[in-house]
Order: sequence, then C-alpha cells, then structure tokens
Amino acid sequence: MPYSGIYPFYGHHLMAGMQLGMQSERALGTTHSTSGCDFIPVFTKRGDPDTLKTATEQLLFFERVDILSGLISYKTVPAITPIINGQQRPALFFDLGEYVPGTDMISPFAFYASQQIYQSEFALGYWAQKKFRNCGLVVLPVYEAGYQLHSSFWEGIQTAGGDALRLHTIPMEKSNAASLNLSQFFEAIEKNRPSFVHAIFTGNQGLDFLRQWARSVYYQKIPLVLIENMAYEDLLEDVREMDLNFYTASSWDRENERPANKRFVQKFEASSGQKANIFALLGYEAGIVLREVQPDLLKGDTIKVTKLLSSASINGPRGLRNFCPQTVQPESTIDILQIISSQKSIQKLVIYQAMGNQISIERMKTMHQECASGWQNPFLCV
Repeated sequence: MPYSGIYPFYGHHLMAGMQLGMQSERALGTTHSTSGCDFIPVFTKRGDPDTLKTATEQLLFFERVDILSGLISYKTVPAITPIINGQQRPALFFDLGEYVPGTDMISPFAFYASQQIYQSEFALGYWAQKKFRNCGLVVLPVYEAGYQLHSSFWEGIQTAGGDALRLHTIPMEKSNAASLNLSQFFEAIEKNRPSFVHAIFTGNQGLDFLRQWARSVYYQKIPLVLIENMAYEDLLEDVREMDLNFYTASSWDRENERPANKRFVQKFEASSGQKANIFALLGYEAGIVLREVQPDLLKGDTIKVTKLLSSASINGPRGLRNFCPQTVQPESTIDILQIISSQKSIQKLVIYQAMGNQISIERMKTMHQECASGWQNPFLCV
C-alpha cells in the first residue's frame, strides 16, 4: 500500500471491506463459510516501481502469501509482472481507474478491482457536449494532468459530436497545497468565455478551487462540472456553506437502493462506525470473489484459482462486476448529478443516466497512444 495524504486511511477501509465481502452471504453461487483472511501489509511509499518490486518480492518469497493485493498504478505493473508470472501466484489489485486498461498490464495471474473513474469522465464529457454544445474549458494542476482523466473527458466530447475543448494546466510552482494561484485561469475564462468549466482537482486543492470559484465573478454565470472524486460526501460536507451549484458524475452512490448496495452499506457502517466509501466498496467487491476462491487458494491450486478469477463475475453493490482486464465489465449506468449545497442540506438530483459501455475500443487505443506520462503513483497517492 502506498501513501495517500488525501485519504490516509484508505488501506484500512480496503481491508475492512475485504473482510466483510469474504463473509457475505452470496457471491458466485456457492454457500460455503469462511473465516476471512490475515493481512500482511507492506508500505510502498509513493508506489514507484522499485519499491513495489521490493514489496512484491518480500510478500511472495519471504512471507509466502496466498494472494498478492494492494493499490497500484497500471504504469508500475510491468515491473512486477515477471515476478508474479515466475511464481505463478495470483494477484488481485485495486485501482481507481485513472488510466484506461492496456495490454502492458495483462498477466494470466493478475486481476483488478477498479472504480473505473475514466468511464465517469467519459460520460461527463459526452453529457457536457450534449448539454452545452459549445467549447468548454478543463482546468487541472500538473499532477492530475499526468493521468488519462481529461483524455477520457475529451473522448466523451468527441463521441457526442464535439470538436473543440480548451485545456488550462496550472503550473507546478503555482499549484501547491498552501496556495492555489488561479489568476491565469480566470484570465483564460475572461478571454475565451467557455460554455462550461470542468475542474479536475484532488484533496485540499479541490476545496481551495471551489472556495475561489464561489468568490469569483463567474460563479453561477458559467456552469461548473466537477470530476467524481471532488463530489465525495466527506468533501461536500466541507463546502456546504458556499451554496454551490454544480454537475458531476457518480459511478457509485452510498444511497443507491439496490439490495446488494444496501446490505454492504449497512454492514460496513455497523461494523466500522463510519460512512461507507469507495475504498470500502472496492475491498468488499474483491472480498466477495476471494470468498469463493479461498478454499483453492489454501490448497495451493493456483491454476484453478486463476481460471475462476478469469471467468468470475459477482453481483455486488454496483451490479455485475468482473476482475479480468481482458474482459473488463463496464459500469452498467453512470449517473450525471446536479448537486446543490446549502448550510441546511445537500441535494443530489439525477438529471441524466449514461451507459457505462459507451467508450469504444478504438478510443481506448487512442488514449493510450496520446498519453505520454511518467506518473507512476496511483491517483490520490500524493
């Protein structure tokens, strides 16, 4: 697990979710019981390839774990793939979907539980083009620009018939946690007058952006569209006094009435005393499938485990999910929300539902070809 200053307890939530998932009542059609699992955590700093490789060797060669897991970036997978393949030990990794899955992350022993946030960015771009028609402006710092999030948004714009999108990247020296300088961004708005602004920030910078936006002359005059992680419930609580009105996408909602989701939320919140979040959800989904392969894992039947993980799908809180990158199951639907916050309440209105499988294989290939990034740490791990 690498370090995240934005969500420092994500690892605990992942593990708690996994334990709950392994104790869930139904996954792939079997009903055997399980006693959960033991975790052997290793700190991987910022998730760089060398540190990840060392951690992988420790867990596989010395600790002799049954299955390798953790939060990773697709950019670092090639560094550990030879080790995993050589040991023929299964791995089930987590990611937020900041990159589109590619061929360089494929191994017969590696599987992924992903938030697939690139899909919600694509859906946002598609909807924004249909809604606002004219050219918009994406604003993001250098860190967030190192991923394929804005690329996914742009692909959604093009799929909906758009042919233009402006991009404003805040220079590194002007984008730090202590002081977010948006002067050039506001100058760009004044010069070009976009039909909407799409903001991609993380953590405290996201809160700082929203505060400065609420004080600007463009507030309530130019529509604001936010990336999904800027509208998580814990962040909304910090900005409700600003009376914000914006749009965002939601690939998972804690309040979704799907029975499997209600069970997950109730179980997690009863056991932890905290609100369910995306990390607990990802761990829970992984735990459901691990519950089914645990007996074969303990027998050391790696071939059977990898076959099961290759073909397995679960009906979890987000609906049907699978874990094989070659046949990744897209989100069934992605909600486009209008969120109106006030001191008294936070209102979420579903104004559009996008299909999660709108993004084509050709456009995925385009994003890989056009994204030359050296960013190796997982999204939110800064």
